[in-house]
Amino acid sequence: MLPVVWPILGVFLYLVWLRLRFHHFLAFLTAEHHWKRHFMWPWWSFEQTIHKLFTVPLGHWYSQYYSLEAASFLFAILGLFVGWKYVRLSATQMAWWLYLVLVTFVASTDPSARDYLLSFPRFALMLLPAFAFLAAWLRSRWLKGLLLLIFVGTLFHLSGLFYMGRWIA
Repeated sequence: MLPVVWPILGVFLYLVWLRLRFHHFLAFLTAEHHWKRHFMWPWWSFEQTIHKLFTVPLGHWYSQYYSLEAASFLFAILGLFVGWKYVRLSATQMAWWLYLVLVTFVASTDPSARDYLLSFPRFALMLLPAFAFLAAWLRSRWLKGLLLLIFVGTLFHLSGLFYMGRWIA
């Protein structure tokens, strides 16, 4: 039961700190209107991203950006399904899966005016339970190695774009 309580306690302590520091439990929401961020259901955010992906010219940099956002969102959804299949009666595994649900939901419901899955690849780095569930689900070492190469290659690529100032998470 304790693994389920720790994340809730951590969020509660963070909200108390925000209240003491900024006199508002959800102080980060006051800055959101500057970025024209608002609530949108995850399936609408994904649908709008796919629409933008197919309306941007093929060679344009934004087509790669929207492809990355859509792929990382689909990875999060895959992690949710695999995690649900993998979760047993263990409180730790259930806490991991609930964390995965919350991160996926929060990251996909807060779009900006022109970017519907805003910085979703950055949030995908916080999906550690999805990686753990995927590793437990896959039986083949060859597939695990292939996925490791894909994920490490993606991490190097995004890090290079970040260091060159072309992608800001």
